[in-house]
Amino acid sequence: MKNQWRLYLGLFFTFIIVIFAILNNQIVSINYGFGHFEAPLVLVIFSATLIGALIVSLMTTGVIWRQKKERKKLQKEITDYKQNFEKKVEERVEALILENNQLKESQPSMSLTEFESSPEEISELE
Repeated sequence: MKNQWRLYLGLFFTFIIVIFAILNNQIVSINYGFGHFEAPLVLVIFSATLIGALIVSLMTTGVIWRQKKERKKLQKEITDYKQNFEKKVEERVEALILENNQLKESQPSMSLTEFESSPEEISELE
């Protein structure tokens, strides 16, 4: 039921093509430079349409292949950038942790007693 519209659309176009073929059944002469032949008009029109579609599909196939190749290359670059980014972040975090530890070791530790003041010193500051 979901794709029933496709069946109706296909039947509609088939009906249009059959009517087109019935209305264009005259014999026409085709000249192609070094010869000629006669065929029904509907066959000439369908043949020209199919040849045009074939040419268009051959022309676009190359473009599609190049785009797929470029897309694959760009996807690989994105993956590489993501991996390198994570690696660089990890390296930077490790460097910062090491620097933090070095700073902690180089500074003398202060005890709380150095910061404690007597009540007389506090009153003098006021």
